[in-house]
Amino acid sequence: MEVADFITARYRFRLEKQNKRTDIFNAVIEVGCFSIVDFDLRYKAIAEYLTKEKTESLSEPLIRCKNIIKGKDFSQVDEKLLREEAEIELYNQLVQRRKKINKDISNRKYSDAILRLADFKNLIDEFFDRVLVMDKNDAIRANRINLVKSCVDLYYLFADFSKIL
Repeated sequence: MEVADFITARYRFRLEKQNKRTDIFNAVIEVGCFSIVDFDLRYKAIAEYLTKEKTESLSEPLIRCKNIIKGKDFSQVDEKLLREEAEIELYNQLVQRRKKINKDISNRKYSDAILRLADFKNLIDEFFDRVLVMDKNDAIRANRINLVKSCVDLYYLFADFSKIL
């Protein structure tokens, strides 16, 4: 791990020296990406995305989800406990996007993965607008928290976008 620490420290130093964004560095390193090639490609994909779009499409839904799950226990989402149309849609899209984003990452198509994540914001917003996460029923509430945690995990496949300012 010492070699990885050295390389990432040098990468960060290079960014600082070139007056480039270290918040993007922090976002990528936070999820445990230590392949320098993948790290560099993720960094560049995020930086490129941010030249055209605002970070809010990536950071806001993630921050919103992280706030809900803070201090909670998690398990797997139980599809049988999904009741509301918005939560069913969120879950179905989550499963589909996870497969596609994993494939994008495997194929180093990081720009495609970012677009899939940015577009996911609308589904998360719809879920929070239409579904009461803290339902009276303990099982439904726990399942919805698990769904929100799964959304956080989806973003973490790429980076912790909440670190980007």
